[in-house]
Amino acid sequence: MINGQAAPLRIDVDLQFTIIAATLHRMLADRIAQGHRNHTPRTLFRTFVHAMADVVVDEASITVCYGRRANNPFLVKNGFADTECSIPWLGNRKLRLLFGDRPPQVVTL
Repeated sequence: MINGQAAPLRIDVDLQFTIIAATLHRMLADRIAQGHRNHTPRTLFRTFVHAMADVVVDEASITVCYGRRANNPFLVKNGFADTECSIPWLGNRKLRLLFGDRPPQVVTL
């Protein structure tokens, strides 16, 4: 507040999201390395992120099961298969990533 009054703030949200996405792509490239550091964000997205997956959501976890792809070994080698983190805004469900595995059986209650 300035002098007790709210000061309007102009933020270009598209620009902010673009900067965040570019930073996350750079972090992915740095973590994977092995010749991928110089790839463009578009190439990184197409190669590692944009993939078909089965998603299973239950009371305690969210499991993303990626099919077999040529680039999955890079992700597994760099610890993405060992990733298990809580997501606060989804009731602290654990996120798990599986590569080349079949999704767990879905049981309907």
